[in-house]
Amino acid sequence: MSPKRTGLTSILAYAGLSQQFVGARLTIGYDLMMKSFTRAACLVTAMLTMGIYTVAQIQPVPPVYLTHVMFYVSGDTYEALKASALVRTEFGEFSEATIQAEAGALNYTGLYLFGMHTYLEIFKTRRSDLSHKVEMPGRLALAMWMDQRTKLPLILAQLPMAELQTRRDGQNHPWFDYIAEDPAKQEGVTSFITGFYPDGVVRSLPPYRPDRFLHDVIGCTATVGVSEREKLLRDFRAYGYTIREDGERVVASGPEFGLTLLPEPPGEPRTVSFKISLNREMKGDRSYRMGSSELQFDGKTATFLFRFPKALAN
Repeated sequence: MSPKRTGLTSILAYAGLSQQFVGARLTIGYDLMMKSFTRAACLVTAMLTMGIYTVAQIQPVPPVYLTHVMFYVSGDTYEALKASALVRTEFGEFSEATIQAEAGALNYTGLYLFGMHTYLEIFKTRRSDLSHKVEMPGRLALAMWMDQRTKLPLILAQLPMAELQTRRDGQNHPWFDYIAEDPAKQEGVTSFITGFYPDGVVRSLPPYRPDRFLHDVIGCTATVGVSEREKLLRDFRAYGYTIREDGERVVASGPEFGLTLLPEPPGEPRTVSFKISLNREMKGDRSYRMGSSELQFDGKTATFLFRFPKALAN
């Protein structure tokens, strides 16, 4: 065999070995890739099953609005608000009403002040049918709203300690779905979110009176403890709000509403104030006291301030 032939044979032999080697490497690489893909698919499936990785992480959360604020005041403040001519006949559409839910098994009575999209729900300190404990002055819950009820799971996926439940009305029909933690374990200032039946119901409220002062609740400022602060920030991040820290002051900003959290001063009363947009300016007196509350008018806005004794706020 000539050297040239030998060289060609060697080259071809080397090329054959190289092709086999490359083919083997490609086969191994493909197998590894498929195994990795299979493992990743299994991992994602497991995470979806466990709720660790959900559609909520890739789908945007629809706008979340404030719908109302429910809170407890002392008996004296409750009666003072109820007796106020300003509150009853001028400030907003007012009523004292008893609400029935769960086919009549759940009842609660409060004062209601309605704006265009938002309202205040004020209870006298008492044992609550919701939490099955005595709720003291200063207990407050921010009730948030999503127009698309079926999108509530997007929020739930980010709040592992909360539950998605359905509230039924007095006739035992589905009323709204809501996400909240166990009310029996809740203290201080908290929040929850609702979506009403049928899906797509918006926040417009028939009792709204444009001829009265109250247009909407557009802000809330509260002094809170550390644990309250962390829970509220967790909630409002899940609601899609922008969180901004300015020293000890933290602001959560979202559609048509802002929440400001301040540290609770040691030994001093807890304070909660609501910023309210007005339909018109107040003429004459601009400050009104009712029990431990004070309503102050300033142009086209008003501040409704409530003070709660430290001993009762915890």
